[in-house]
Amino acid sequence: MVRSVVAAALGGAWMLLGACAAPDDGVVDAGGVGTADAGGGAGPPPPPAPLDPTQVRLGTAVAATADAPRPAPAEMPAPPEGVVMVDLGPVVVGEDGASGTILVDVDLRIRGLTVVVLGQPDAQVMLTRAEAPDGSVIVDDAPVAVDVPARAQATTLSRGFPAQFLSPGRVLPARRIGAFPVPSTADLPLAKGTWALRVGHFTLTWDEAQRPTPTPLPLPVRVWVLVRTVAPGPGGVGLALHFTGAGGLTADAAARSPAFQDALALTRDVYGGVGVDLDDVVYGDVADGAALRTLVLDEPTCDGGDLDEIVARGRPDRLNVFFVDRFECGSVGPFLLGLSPGVPGVPWASATPSAGVVVAGAWLTNDPDRFAVTLAHEIGHWLGLFHTQENDRFGAALYDNVADTGEAPAARENLMFFDVSRIRDRALSAGQAATLQRGAVVLP
Repeated sequence: MVRSVVAAALGGAWMLLGACAAPDDGVVDAGGVGTADAGGGAGPPPPPAPLDPTQVRLGTAVAATADAPRPAPAEMPAPPEGVVMVDLGPVVVGEDGASGTILVDVDLRIRGLTVVVLGQPDAQVMLTRAEAPDGSVIVDDAPVAVDVPARAQATTLSRGFPAQFLSPGRVLPARRIGAFPVPSTADLPLAKGTWALRVGHFTLTWDEAQRPTPTPLPLPVRVWVLVRTVAPGPGGVGLALHFTGAGGLTADAAARSPAFQDALALTRDVYGGVGVDLDDVVYGDVADGAALRTLVLDEPTCDGGDLDEIVARGRPDRLNVFFVDRFECGSVGPFLLGLSPGVPGVPWASATPSAGVVVAGAWLTNDPDRFAVTLAHEIGHWLGLFHTQENDRFGAALYDNVADTGEAPAARENLMFFDVSRIRDRALSAGQAATLQRGAVVLP
């Protein structure tokens, strides 16, 4: 989950207060920004044939038998035009916590891949490994020695999955249901050929020092593969804004509040600048919202609890944003500004822990500029962007997997820097734009 606080850390993703490669013959798509027609007068190519669902199949993975334990179903309605959903059904997970191989044959009809995994309540699901057609490992499952500060910090941020966190196609585990882009950055091409993927299912334990240890959970998971069939490029995402009465804001009051509208305008401007239209906005009040104004989260992960209750109110056809007064999660809670349950969240799902982001509405009065930046930042996480840099107060230098966001001090020149109070520029980079435009959510 991604949380926003005075200094921000990733554990999903939260914030505390405080150049794409050119396509070649082996590449389906290298990103949606900065590309151009090669010309030559031949005209546009003919449209590809419809996607064949057998391009996505179980290899060494085994479908669960009818009498095998199954996770509770998630509501996954049909995706919009431009995305094909292939339901692989329940998939067996072995004693090591990982499935067998899932194979995806990528050709010119496939312009983006996202794997959605559903597990047991309170379990962690994960894309544990992704191998490109040329054999290069995009998401690695090899053990990582925690012998330097960066690896130790990566272990905590990733809830015990440092290899995957440090991989070129970085992924984070998610509680119960998660979405995992393949690859998670437009700096890596979606090459033609057969991709080999594995997913995992784990429980977490935490020691006294709050260090996580994953334990395999050999129960079936359900797997969907979302296949993008339209070329990356500018598109839009509908927003659904949900109000609990926090900060005195109801749906009607927010639509008329100059401060709230300024925050929404900043968010629209940031994403509009990278080809993501957020102008389709609907407002609504949360039923029994008063009971959820203080959102009580489970420790030490600062998710679960009331988060599950509130995100269940989301709409499956939009990116949902919920406004509460504040968060409660031990000593961290008072400093939380906002959180996203995943990087990215799960598109078009409702009644799941990943259906939307939550923002502390009290900050609209206390510090409207910080509120506005937090709103835009958390939406970035839900759409698939990591922090440009993780918390540098631990002596580690951990950066995102987008080349043009830069390292320190350039990492601060970006909306997705981990510390709201130290962000020097609210812009997003061309590489981040390409990453958003190749995902499953931003569609023409």
